[in-house]
Amino acid sequence: MTELNLTDYEFGFLVAKSQEIVECLDQYDGDYWHGVTVVDVVHGRKDAEYDLNIWDDDDGKMCCTAYAVTVSDNPYKVQTDDSTFTRLW
Repeated sequence: MTELNLTDYEFGFLVAKSQEIVECLDQYDGDYWHGVTVVDVVHGRKDAEYDLNIWDDDDGKMCCTAYAVTVSDNPYKVQTDDSTFTRLW
């Protein structure tokens, strides 16, 4: 497994978005997924899609990991690429 090569902008955006999601969670069962698209208007990079996984570690501490998303030939099917990730917090 390899870490995503996130820019500072992408990393900051995903951290802020994940913490916003946590504050809005009505129900949390210890493993929550949320899809996020990062539009980097600052650097003009292509929109990037990530799955955020909010989970509990062995000590019960809430954590968040971002996974790269690859889209197959079917535009309605989103597949998470578990080989690339970044631990956000």
